[in-house]
Amino acid sequence: MAFTRLNEELNDIRFAASSLAFSTLLSIIPFLIIVLAIFQSIGGLEEFYPKIESVMLNYLKEATGSTVTKYIKNSLQNVKPSTLGISGALLLLFASLGLIRNIDYAFNKIWKLKISKPIYKRIWLHWIILLAAPFTLAIFTGLKSITFFSKTGQALEHHFLFSVWTAGLLFVLYITIPDTKVKFTPAAISAALAGIALSLVQNSFLWLSLRLFKNNKIYGSLVSFPIFLVWLLVIWYVVLTGVALCAYLQNIKASPKV
Repeated sequence: MAFTRLNEELNDIRFAASSLAFSTLLSIIPFLIIVLAIFQSIGGLEEFYPKIESVMLNYLKEATGSTVTKYIKNSLQNVKPSTLGISGALLLLFASLGLIRNIDYAFNKIWKLKISKPIYKRIWLHWIILLAAPFTLAIFTGLKSITFFSKTGQALEHHFLFSVWTAGLLFVLYITIPDTKVKFTPAAISAALAGIALSLVQNSFLWLSLRLFKNNKIYGSLVSFPIFLVWLLVIWYVVLTGVALCAYLQNIKASPKV
């Protein structure tokens, strides 16, 4: 019984992670364009835009190499929000909100919940997540620029700071997205473990990409594309495993004792 339930849970995570990895692949550039455009439009904060872009691209480059990063950077530079027009802006918004909608669906599927929120509340939640993304990046960039963190070396920056920021972001998502009241403790434990795991994944892919780019003389920089796909898949595996752990901790705590 327990093995069957575990197998079903793993199948749900595997299917949802694959779906979200594909959705992210299609939506990452529109999503980043919208996020950065929102940040640029906020008065007084547009001067931090280069730092925000640099931080995102550097972490992406560490895990997947320079080829994918250059492609994304060129796409961000070639597509200007002011020149998109109404139809182009709507297309980018549709793609970005579609990714958030798929995340919403995947989280509730892992929780085994039937979404009962009215459609307007779900759309409002998706908009809040999209609008909040630039502020989370600004907070992370601000923390990286603090003198204390800049003097402690790359080890603390890549492990501690990244883990804390990721755990905080996941905690908010674990609390707000499921269509049920999620308790603080299960969400905090799951977010903390997932944040640590994502930090380890980031550094593992950094080591892997350096080894592959150094030793692979056949495919060269083209290796970065399959690495990017696997990186997306592993990230969503970790995030969704955190969702499953959160649901398990909450449900087992709420189960009546025999």
